[in-house]
Amino acid sequence: MKKRTSVKGFTRMFLETVGKFYFHKSCAERDH
Repeated sequence: MKKRTSVKGFTRMFLETVGKFYFHKSCAERDH
């Protein structure tokens, strides 16, 4: 159970980081 929660938190953080990176990339491409 503890491991499951850790994985869930890590996945959420990973998705958030990827989303931020993708958003910034899209913004840069749009500006370009």
